[in-house]
Order: sequence, then C-alpha cells, then structure tokens
Amino acid sequence: MPTRLATPERLGFLYSRLFEIIREYRPDAVAIEQPFVAENIKTALAIGKAQAVAILAAVNNNIPTSDYTPAKIKQQISNYGTSGKAQIQEMVRLLLGLAVVPEPADAATHWPSPSAMYRKST
Repeated sequence: MPTRLATPERLGFLYSRLFEIIREYRPDAVAIEQPFVAENIKTALAIGKAQAVAILAAVNNNIPTSDYTPAKIKQQISNYGTSGKAQIQEMVRLLLGLAVVPEPADAATHWPSPSAMYRKST
C-alpha cells in the first residue's frame, strides 16, 4: 500500500484491493478481529477505519461478516483464550497441514480469524 498517500486515498486503495481480492476468491464469509488497543487512541481510530473499509467491501459483495475478540479466536483455535503466539502458530500449522509454522508470529496470529468463524459455523 502506498504510504505517502493521505488517509482517504489510502483507505480508497485498501477498499479497491479488498474488493478485487473478494471478487477473485469469492469467500463465503469474512472474519474481522476486534483490535486490542490499550491506550493509543490514534492507532484505535486507524484500525477502526481499516476495519470499516473491509466490512464495506464484504457487504458490497453480499458477503456476511462477523467480528471476534482476540481471546475468542485463541479459544476457538487452541481451546485456551490466553494462548501465546507460539501456541497459536503451532495450532494453525496443524489445522492447515503446513510443514512449518507460519511466520512472522504476528501474521500467523491473524490466520485463525477465518478458522474461528468456520469452527463456529460447524
């Protein structure tokens, strides 16, 4: 994503790319992780704007969305709501049949959102 763009243009770029991805892969549903933001209001607002863009892209493609807390996602994946990143990485590796754990750890912790949605629906 171009970092030198103003916020409205960056959000427009994000929407366009998500819309293209949704059209290409045709997901049945979209899972959004509720952010954990302790004290940084600026970060919380930025995350909220990006989430709204993701939800809008899904809704405009008639795709249902659900949101989950990080603890709920961890609980669905590892049966323990306060699992560490290493535990989540290993569970994602096992669930997806990967040879190695997903890296980096921060990215690997976002893989479970769709998995949690899938497990909830089955």
